Amino acid sequence: MVFIYKNKKGFTLIEALISIVIIAIIGFVISNIIISAFFVVNMQRVYLNLQQETATTLKKLGETTKESISIVNYPEDIPTYFTDSDTLALKVIGVDTDGTPLHEIYDYFIYYLDGNILKLQIDADPLSSGREDKSININNFVDKIIFRYNTIDPLNSDMITITLISSDEIGSKIKTIKAQTSAYIRN
Repeated sequence: MVFIYKNKKGFTLIEALISIVIIAIIGFVISNIIISAFFVVNMQRVYLNLQQETATTLKKLGETTKESISIVNYPEDIPTYFTDSDTLALKVIGVDTDGTPLHEIYDYFIYYLDGNILKLQIDADPLSSGREDKSININNFVDKIIFRYNTIDPLNSDMITITLISSDEIGSKIKTIKAQTSAYIRN
C-alpha cells in the first residue's frame, strides 16, 4: 500500500481568488461609505455657510435701516436709484472720521441686486462725511431680494420687511434659503 501525503499548508488558487474578490467587495463598500460621508459633510458645510451669509446680510440690512432717517430715491433731485421692491435707498446721518454723527450732513446707502450679487453703494457727503464713496458686494448668492414697506409709497414708510432668497450649488444639488427680517427707520 502506498500512502500519498498531501501538504495542506498553502492556499489553492481558487481560495486565493475568492479571498481577493471578498476583500475587493469590502473595499468597494467602505470606499462608497467614505465618499458619501464626505459629500454629506461638504453639502452641510455649504448649507451652513449659506445660512450664515444670509443671516449676516439680513443683520446688516436691518442695522443700516435702523440707522437711517428716511427712505429716499437717490439722488433726491434727479434720481437714478428708485426705492421699490428690489432697490432700497436710505438717507443716513453722516459721521466724521471718529464716527461722531454730524449735524445736517447726510450719506446715502443704496442696496440693489446686480445679477446674483447684493451690492451696497455708499455715496457720502463729499465735503464733510468721514465715510468714503464705495461699492461693496454684500452677498454673492442672492437669487432674489424683496423690500416691502408699511405704506403704499415707500418714501413715506417707517418700516421695511426684507425677504432674502439665497442659493448655492454643490454637485448636482442646489441648496436654497429664504429668510426675512423687519426693521423700523430711526425718526
